[in-house]
Amino acid sequence: MRETAAAAVGGTTTVAEMPLNASPVTTTVAALKLKLEAAKGKLHVNVGFYGGVIPSNIDDLDELLNGGVFGIKAFLTHSGIDEFPNVTEADLRRALPILKKHDILFIADEVITGFGRTGHWFATGGMKLEPDIVTLAKGITSAHFPVSASVISEKIWNVLRDASPEMGPVMHGFTYSGHPVGGALGLTNLAIMERENLIENAAEVGPYLQNALTQATADCPYVGEVRGMGQMIAIEYVADRKSKRFFNPKANAHRLVAAKALAHGVMTRALPFLETTSFSPPLTMNKSEADEAVERYTKGLKAALPDLEKAAAM
Repeated sequence: MRETAAAAVGGTTTVAEMPLNASPVTTTVAALKLKLEAAKGKLHVNVGFYGGVIPSNIDDLDELLNGGVFGIKAFLTHSGIDEFPNVTEADLRRALPILKKHDILFIADEVITGFGRTGHWFATGGMKLEPDIVTLAKGITSAHFPVSASVISEKIWNVLRDASPEMGPVMHGFTYSGHPVGGALGLTNLAIMERENLIENAAEVGPYLQNALTQATADCPYVGEVRGMGQMIAIEYVADRKSKRFFNPKANAHRLVAAKALAHGVMTRALPFLETTSFSPPLTMNKSEADEAVERYTKGLKAALPDLEKAAAM
């Protein structure tokens, strides 16, 4: 495999293959064996394979972990790959005890969901989950300054602390780590969020906005689903509501809607791998502003209907 040869030339010794980077998706032992067989004698560096958790393979995770994967990945929202569907909160609760038995750490990516977006300070907190590591970023300063962080559990901290006298400190610093301006802005931003009760506001206004969008699009034949948590909401588009048939990807149906919505004063994000537009309004949004946003979005959606009708016929 040429990629591993290039990695070796560059000094890389180990590469991790994520479960959905190559077909078949690594959610079964059979898929893992197929990848291992295909790679035999062709690798120039060490390669470790991640497995994936999907709703249908939770009872087989023991077999997959014993088969040789060294880590597991899961999505709580659609991955963009049909063969790697997202798990629900209930699925995750079933999977975590199995992963813990195999000493697999639970690492939660809360770069987007952290600091109020879901109506809780953290999505994992709202779900009463206990990750070993949490990755954080823009929410710390509300993106006014580039800051990121990793939070570790007491369990991991104890290992690092106890091993440091013998092994030396963990060298994880970067040139711009611990930037004082970033730290000051982060503390100020979090103080504002607490003082103005923005987390509680998101918990109240987010569901209000989602319900309003659901009602406003109830009769649209091209809206398949309105879903979300807190102030993180998505609208998914379909060419046929009854059969849930998606649009031809080349039609870019969601981009048509996003463009019309923008023309009416509402900025939504057309996601890269799904026929979906997302809504991530400011945590300061009130119900009156939510009503106005829904009104403007609905006008944009109606303006896009002729184009959606043409796209549905593709």
